[in-house]
Amino acid sequence: MIRLENVSLVMNNTKILEDVSFHVNKGEFVYLLGTSGAGKSSILKLIHLDILPTSGNVWVRDMDTKQVKRSKVPYMRRSIGFIFQDYKLLKDKTAYENVAFALEVTGARDRVVKHKAMHVLNTVGMTHRHNHYPRDLSGGECQRVAIARAVVQEPFILLADEPTGNLDDTNSWAIVELLEKINHAGTAVLMATHKSEFTVKGQPRIVEINKGRSIGCTH
Repeated sequence: MIRLENVSLVMNNTKILEDVSFHVNKGEFVYLLGTSGAGKSSILKLIHLDILPTSGNVWVRDMDTKQVKRSKVPYMRRSIGFIFQDYKLLKDKTAYENVAFALEVTGARDRVVKHKAMHVLNTVGMTHRHNHYPRDLSGGECQRVAIARAVVQEPFILLADEPTGNLDDTNSWAIVELLEKINHAGTAVLMATHKSEFTVKGQPRIVEINKGRSIGCTH
């Protein structure tokens, strides 16, 4: 479903990525492992069609991102969930409203919005806090709401950019277990992280990035 072939990226005369190649199959959970500044976030932005590669190809659902018309990009993004390290919740909206808004902007009917928003809030264990604003939620709770928002449109893949970066160990593992739950339900997950301890659980696929290059891929 996702394939990078010999991808290089240069921005502001700085080489960010060089000859990166890997793939994510349907329903897989893949860790994108590397230190801060290794290029992990740039890879996620390439898949999300925020930026285009300088050379090489990024394929999303058999579509070369370089060939996608800019007018079609918003529609493609609807099928790609994105979780940020700093949550990026709307501060003036409740947990429910943050999730519902992701559907409202697509023109979904009110009944559908309410049903889907409450369903995903239940999935992430946040129905009891659905009327609370981000300022009243803990970091772990904010990230759960962010995950609910990311999956409410039923994406085929979930991109997670250091989703545990601002959390303590207990909440970090809870978020990883939640992502695994979502993955087991059929959504592919590509999680960027610098924490190698996550990758020892089970037998995940790991793509290791170092200074903008893919230096290893384990199965």
